[in-house]
Amino acid sequence: MIGYVLGGRYEIQRRLGAGGMSIVYMARCTYLNRQVAVKVLRKRYAEDEEYLRHFRREAQAAAGLSHPNIVNVHDVGEEPEESLYYIVMEYVSGQSLKEIIAREGSLSPQQAVEFTDQILRALQCAHNKGVIHRDIKPDNIIIDEEERVKVTDFGIARAPEGGTMVAEDSGRIMGSVHYMAPEQARGRGTNQEVDLYSTGVVLYEMLTGKLPYEADSPMRVALEHVRKPAPRASEENPALGEGLDEVIMRALAKDPGRRYSDADSMRRDLQAVMRGDKPAGGGLTEEKAGDTRDVSEISDEFFGSRNKSQTSGTRQSRSEEKSQSHRPRLRISYVWILLLLVFAAVVGYSAYWVWDWYNVPVVDVPTVVELRLSSAESVLDEHGLRAEVIASQHHEEIPANHIISQQPPPGEPVRRGQMIQLTVSEGPHWIEGGVPDVVGLTRLEARVELENVGLEAEYSERYHDEVAAGRIIDQVPSEGTRVQRGTVVQLEVSKGIEPKPFALHGYVGKLIDDVLDDFEELGLESKIVREEADFPPDRVVAQDPEVGTEVSAGDTISLVVSKGNDMEATEGEVTISLAEEPSVQEVRVSVIDQASHRMVFRDLLPGGTERQVTVFWYGSAARVQIYSEGRLIDHAVLR
Repeated sequence: MIGYVLGGRYEIQRRLGAGGMSIVYMARCTYLNRQVAVKVLRKRYAEDEEYLRHFRREAQAAAGLSHPNIVNVHDVGEEPEESLYYIVMEYVSGQSLKEIIAREGSLSPQQAVEFTDQILRALQCAHNKGVIHRDIKPDNIIIDEEERVKVTDFGIARAPEGGTMVAEDSGRIMGSVHYMAPEQARGRGTNQEVDLYSTGVVLYEMLTGKLPYEADSPMRVALEHVRKPAPRASEENPALGEGLDEVIMRALAKDPGRRYSDADSMRRDLQAVMRGDKPAGGGLTEEKAGDTRDVSEISDEFFGSRNKSQTSGTRQSRSEEKSQSHRPRLRISYVWILLLLVFAAVVGYSAYWVWDWYNVPVVDVPTVVELRLSSAESVLDEHGLRAEVIASQHHEEIPANHIISQQPPPGEPVRRGQMIQLTVSEGPHWIEGGVPDVVGLTRLEARVELENVGLEAEYSERYHDEVAAGRIIDQVPSEGTRVQRGTVVQLEVSKGIEPKPFALHGYVGKLIDDVLDDFEELGLESKIVREEADFPPDRVVAQDPEVGTEVSAGDTISLVVSKGNDMEATEGEVTISLAEEPSVQEVRVSVIDQASHRMVFRDLLPGGTERQVTVFWYGSAARVQIYSEGRLIDHAVLR
């Protein structure tokens, strides 16, 4: 699947995880250029209408939910000719709550309650729309980088018009047994209380690092949920207060009617506990025991009603006995004997079935990584295990048709007959035709050209007298070199002609707009401060660096610009006439008027220049003085 484009839009990049019915991949949406998560139905289920019905209903259930704590569904698609059915979801960068608990052991009450609060917000949104999740567990809760909860995988949810998403006709129960409410274990209809029960189990696990019910088989775990009183979290973690115990005990009540009526009620109690108040639902007494029926009766409900025909036969016999009580007592004795035989057969068959399931031999998973696929299948077969190829991908070191990875990992004990999931190598992925020639292209054109064939680009920059800025000067590896997909190509990008230092001109007295136009041509940056001054508005009063300072393109020049004053200025012109020598002269023009004595012009001019300069003054008259190289060369009075 890696590299495959679903629906002409979603390019599969890598595998994120797998569940019983589907595999989840990270993909890139080529239309919007964003990361998404794609859930693909396993191919062995793609031709099973029952599983397709589950898969489509998941999309229907989740697509109608929009909440900050629920993973959004973006798209649904199918490619029947390839047996591909998929759901496109929001990609959440983070880790599952299960991973956090495994790493931390247990969480602080504050963090556990905060996570639970967000889970309950998500559930309240779903419940308000008639959607029951039915599989709340830490694996289906993602914590993003901002510690925001995202609830995912509504795969066995109950949608408003779709009914219960469970294969009731086949007798299978769907859900995670360690988090399953008692009524789910019995295979009975469920309501939103099952989600609150599972949330209580998750809260217990966050606070203690353990599950409330543990046993050596899934059936026995389910029976403990049905029969065994809920444990108190404070027995595992004495630091917990009584309030949290009461909330968990109410969430884990065997009778759904004794649990919280909705997610918001449980949230309010948790908030009250964290404030130091007693929960509104406090005072709930512990249930001493759950269902006390025979194990075989409950196991029939958990694993499907295998003995419904025998049970209905028993009821029919009893009915016939009552309706025909006028017959001879001898006939009644035969009926009782038959009933006892049927009952013994039911109990015996159930006991044998449970014993046979529980006593499947356990074997350690052998190592098959790097073996040829045919050899790996033989090794697994010798151990009584089965092989399932779930993915194939290119690998730089492992040859084609050899095993890259396996799940479960080597050494893990599993029951005989279990499926071992294998990822097979397609060998190195060589780029057809070698590295493309990108010299002379722009940076963007080169990157697109390389990415189109599966290569990556890294850049360095330098000045170049002939290659225009932003275009590629050179590449390593060179054009046509045989490389593998994912190879990084080093690209040298031109910065254009290297700028040469130059002497800074003078800008005092000039309009700021004209100065900025000049800066743009020279490649200079500006920093402007506006002040009140004895200059008309928008005229440059001072500059830093001074006239004649060597600067280069990209340097920043600080300018003081006049905001004007309350006086009215008079405008006039003076003529600057310079001698032939020296060849470059620093010229200054100063004005003395009723406002102040100030320099109104300063610049570098060539020898022999004659230039008209506009000056401004305040009052009826002003004295103007012209200096070259610090020597007074002319003066005048302006009126």
